[in-house]
This record gives sequence, structure tokens and C-alpha cells, in this order.
Amino acid sequence: SALCFGISSTLTRHLAKYESEWAISFYLFSTMTLCALPFGARLPHTIADFFILLGIGALYAMSQLLFVRAYKYAEASYLAPFKFLKPPLHMIVGFFFFKEVLDTYDLPGFVMIALSLKLLSALKQKI
Repeated sequence: SALCFGISSTLTRHLAKYESEWAISFYLFSTMTLCALPFGARLPHTIADFFILLGIGALYAMSQLLFVRAYKYAEASYLAPFKFLKPPLHMIVGFFFFKEVLDTYDLPGFVMIALSLKLLSALKQKI
């Protein structure tokens, strides 16, 4: 997944010079949809679930559009820490708002992300 993340970030940075953020996001979402289809797609059970998923999708689309726009103006190395913070923030929101229980791998994951961000920051200051 780290390799795919690196490729995605590099391609997004390169394409942001020539393509609009709408086109890049469309390609990204199309690719994500095609990759997810073999794992099964199901429809929401209730109309409330449908609107919750629609809202989550809209928020994700907006965040992706803003990240693609950011790639036009900033270096990928500057934006990487913000992308690395997304999984821990998602887990925290899931814990507080959706009562999801964190498992034994979450805390070491938080620590690894925090240490890697600290290391990247320290290395960047030396350069």
C-alpha cells in the first residue's frame, strides 16, 4: 500500500501541472470504484444510511479536490504529513462518533505515524 500511495502522490503531483483537479479526481474515483467492485458492493439498508454514505462521499470528494489543488502549489514532501495524519484522524472520529472500538494495532500505528512525522520534520530541518 505504501508503494501505491507513493505512486498515487507522484502521479497526482505530475498531473496537477497539466490537468484540472476535477479530471484527476474523476480518474481517481473511477479507479477506486473499479478496484473495489471485486470485493463486493452492497446497497445501504435504510434511506438514512444512504444519505450518511452520500455525505461521507461528498466530504471525501471535497478533500480530494483540495489535495489535488494543493499539489499545484506545494511540494509533495510538504503535503505528505497531512496525508499521513488522515488514518489516525479517521480512527479517532470513528471512536468518538461511531463508537468503533480501537484494536491492538491502532495504537502502534498511531505511534509509528507520529514518529515518522517527527523524523521527517527533523530531517527536513537539517537539509
